[in-house]
Amino acid sequence: MSEILSPAATVILVRDNNKSLEVLLLQRNSNASFLPEHWVFPGGAVDEEDCPGGNELERARVAACREANEEAGVTVDHGRLVSFSHWTAPINFPRRFATWFFIAPLDSNTGIEIDNQEIQDFQWITPSAAIDLHYQGELSIMPPTFKSLFEIQTANNTMDLIEQCKTQPSFKYFPKIVEHEDNHVFLYNNDSGYDKADPSNTERLDRIIFENKIIHYQKS
Repeated sequence: MSEILSPAATVILVRDNNKSLEVLLLQRNSNASFLPEHWVFPGGAVDEEDCPGGNELERARVAACREANEEAGVTVDHGRLVSFSHWTAPINFPRRFATWFFIAPLDSNTGIEIDNQEIQDFQWITPSAAIDLHYQGELSIMPPTFKSLFEIQTANNTMDLIEQCKTQPSFKYFPKIVEHEDNHVFLYNNDSGYDKADPSNTERLDRIIFENKIIHYQKS
């Protein structure tokens, strides 16, 4: 358990392909000490060299672009990043990150070059297809990735998604994790059980249930 928060940044790279919105997912190396073989968006901790003297958001933007270049071999202008969400890891995590999530559009012909060290594979995929593969047990992802995919799956194209993000404030998540009926339950701010960390309160749902490594999202 840690009260220390480390700044981090993630960028959701999107493109238009065959009249559909696709996102870039990277697969972490099978030998990784953290989330081996999980599919993630490019991202990582904010380094000291990332915009020294800048504020939290400015430094996160620079870090997100750096990670996109290091992990996927793409150059992203930090001025094109659009704020999407912010995640603060639960208090009972041994290491906690405060992570900005950004959206950045790429041209459909942009090449991807993974480092073959931290990252072993990549794929372009529609958000809904990624969710379906996860339900089938073929795509290992974590709740913030799942929730992001779920939220952007209704966008018709990159322009539609960018406009959606610009017209609404970045949602800030402070999930609480509790054990309930032998499963991990992630309660989000809008869930009626959130304040008292009580998953038995189901009046209003905004939660994820982790069951046999599969995420079940409930929202009402």
